[in-house]
Amino acid sequence: MFPSCSDENEAGILEITNNEIILQAEGTPVQVEVKSNTEWRIDFAESTWFSTDIRGAQSSRTYFTVTYDENISDSERFCDIRVFTKDGRLRM
Repeated sequence: MFPSCSDENEAGILEITNNEIILQAEGTPVQVEVKSNTEWRIDFAESTWFSTDIRGAQSSRTYFTVTYDENISDSERFCDIRVFTKDGRLRM
C-alpha cells in the first residue's frame, strides 16, 4: 500500500465573489468569479430571458458569464442561480 498525497474525503472549497447579481435593464452580460479547488456546477430554473455560458466546470475555470435579454417592460425579473461543488455543497 502506498500513501496518498491527497485526501479524497476533503470537502471542496468554493467561493463566489458576487453573492447577488443585479442585472441592468439593457442586457449587458455579467461575469461572476468562482474560486474553487474542486469541480463545480451551476443550476437554475430554465428561462426564456436568462442563460449562462456553462452549467459545470473543472476547478481550473474561474468564472461564468450570465447573459440575458434586455428588459423592455417595467416588471422586475428574478432568477436564482445555485453553484455547487462536486460533493454537493451549495454556495450561492
